[in-house]
Amino acid sequence: MLADLRAHLPPARDPGRGVRGSLRWLEAEMGTRGANSASVRNIVYRDVGTPADKAALRAILADLAREAGRPLAEEAAPASLPPAPLPDELELLGRSKKRAYKQFLAGVRAGRAPRLIVTGRAGAGKTVLLDHLERALSALGRGEVRRLNLTGDASGVLALPPAGTSFAERAQAQGDAARRAFPPPPGTLFARVTADLNFAGEPPRSPEGPPAPPAAWAAEHLLRRAPAGVAVLLALEDAAGLPEGLAEVIELRPPTPAEARAYLMARLGVTRERADALVRETGRHLDRLTLLAGSGPDGAAPERLLADPDVRRLAAALAALPGGGDGAVPEAALAAALGTPV
Repeated sequence: MLADLRAHLPPARDPGRGVRGSLRWLEAEMGTRGANSASVRNIVYRDVGTPADKAALRAILADLAREAGRPLAEEAAPASLPPAPLPDELELLGRSKKRAYKQFLAGVRAGRAPRLIVTGRAGAGKTVLLDHLERALSALGRGEVRRLNLTGDASGVLALPPAGTSFAERAQAQGDAARRAFPPPPGTLFARVTADLNFAGEPPRSPEGPPAPPAAWAAEHLLRRAPAGVAVLLALEDAAGLPEGLAEVIELRPPTPAEARAYLMARLGVTRERADALVRETGRHLDRLTLLAGSGPDGAAPERLLADPDVRRLAAALAALPGGGDGAVPEAALAAALGTPV
């Protein structure tokens, strides 16, 4: 198609952009329109790219085709309004995340208060899923969206007041703090819970007082006791102790090598070989893949960068060290601050 278009366009060169309709020209035009110019060759040669970049390239080709007097065939219009489009990251990164995103968002859009549990090891995509759902629900404007990160000592996150000395009193204080965390209906609560959850060193406790696994504690206080009209999604790293029947459970898996490769090729515009090397280096850890993709055209939000524990360690170490006039930090000093070789 490109060769046919170029044959019917005036043989003119745009300064700094090459021949009109060439790959170099298309890359420059994609950049002008706010799309990822590095995606052109992957889309043309491998059909790999985000839906947004593919749509931008098609629009450019449609303009060229009209100019050449050879308009592209119109795509058939859908018979009905389509569902909310998937974010590019989820489109490229596996069925389980797409299913959880679509299912939860559809429930909220329909006026319901869905309850859902997703599980998966670190790097499976829980943070990415919550990021995109939070963004989509905030845009809907259906009530407050509140997010809890219950990892490690969560007494500050839940504003847990000093409790009594008995196990029952401590359990009651934990339950009361959890109840205060809910947004008013209609609203949505996202809670990410890790296996090291504690409250100032105290373990999570069941309503009767004995210690409870973090998953069981979250299911009881943040799901079963959720107010009517409040949508809840629990993201669990460890599902040990999770009771059955409270809500549907969707297991999130890390992206396959092919999914991770396609994602990096689409977001960074790198070759298949370079994408494969990056996938091997990250171990298909989705948080690290999104950090890499953050160096692409859309950048990475600071909160996403700091969600990675290694990035947090590095940021804390750099903050404690005086930088030189050029911002450089001596390697030996950085290694000492990190406690590991650099």
